[in-house]
Amino acid sequence: MDVEQAYSIDHPNLNLHMNISVKLVPHSSNGAILYARGGQNVLVLRMEMRRIVAELNSKTLYSPRTVALGKNLTIGLLWSGNMVSLRVAGSARVLRVGIDDTPVSELWIGRPGKLSLKSLVSELVINGQAIAGKKLTLFSSMRSLYGGVVELNKGEYAQLLDFHQMPQEKLRVGMDVKPASEEGVLFFWRLSDGLNEGQSSSPTFIGLFLREARLHLVWNVGSGGLRSIRSLTALTRGSWNDVQFELSSSEASISVNGSAVSSHFPAAIDPLPITGESVYIGGVPDDSNLPSPLGNLSRAFAGAVKRLTVNETPFRMQKVE
Repeated sequence: MDVEQAYSIDHPNLNLHMNISVKLVPHSSNGAILYARGGQNVLVLRMEMRRIVAELNSKTLYSPRTVALGKNLTIGLLWSGNMVSLRVAGSARVLRVGIDDTPVSELWIGRPGKLSLKSLVSELVINGQAIAGKKLTLFSSMRSLYGGVVELNKGEYAQLLDFHQMPQEKLRVGMDVKPASEEGVLFFWRLSDGLNEGQSSSPTFIGLFLREARLHLVWNVGSGGLRSIRSLTALTRGSWNDVQFELSSSEASISVNGSAVSSHFPAAIDPLPITGESVYIGGVPDDSNLPSPLGNLSRAFAGAVKRLTVNETPFRMQKVE
C-alpha cells in the first residue's frame, strides 16, 4: 500500500512488546512508519534524515547507517522483556529498556496528526501474523492538516497557521519545494531580540535561504553566535524537491532529495530556546527587515511550497495578501 497518511490497525490481544517486520520502499527522508501506544508507553518506528529510529518513550535506538530512497528495505524490531533489537538491512542494534509490557490501545501504520513516511509498504508482519488490508482503517483527515499547494510570486510570502512551538532538543523542518527562481527566503523564524542585561542587541533567528539554487541554513540561537551550513545538492527548478533541515544544540543538517550534509559544533544551546513567534515561508513582511548579517541574501522567492512540517507535525500555510 502507498503510505502518506496514517492507517489504524486492528490489534486484538496485542501487547506493546512485539516482534515486527516491515518491508517498504521509502520515498522521503523523514516520517513515522509505525506507531503503538500501551497505557502511558509509546513505541514509534520512524525515519529521521534517512536513518531508521526506534523511539521507546524517551529512549531511542538508531540504525547504524542511512538508507537509500526508492529501494526495497526490510526492517525488523524485536521487543522482548527489557531488550529491544532493531535490524535494518542486515545490521542490528540492541538497547536495554525498563518499560513494562502493556496491552496495545492504539496501533497505526504512519502516525495520526503527525508526518507519516512517504513509502510503499509491501509487507507488515506482527508476531508472525501478516497485516492485511481488511485490518486497516484510513485516518482521512491527514491531508486537511497540510492544506494545498501555496504558489508564491516574488514579493509574496506565506505564514504558518496555528503555530505553537515549545522549546525542545531538536528542530526538524520538512517541505516540498518547486522553485521558479534560484534565490530567496524559504523559511524564516525571527525568535527574539532580548538578551541578558549589559549585552548588545543580537537578533535571534533561524533562516533557510536559496542562493544560486543551493540551500543555506543560517542561524543565531543561544550563545554560539552566527552559524551556517550549505547543501551540496542544488534544487531543480520547475520540479518538486524534498527539502529537510534539522538543528540541535550541537549539530545541523540539510537534505535535498535524500542527499544530506551535516555539521557538528560545540553545544551552545540546550534545549533550543524557541517559542511560538511568527514563521514565514517564501519571504518576510515589508516591515520586517532581515538581520544585518543576512543583508546580502535575497528575500524574494518565486515558486511553490507544500507539505510543510515542523517536528513531524503538519502545518497549514496561509498566503499573506
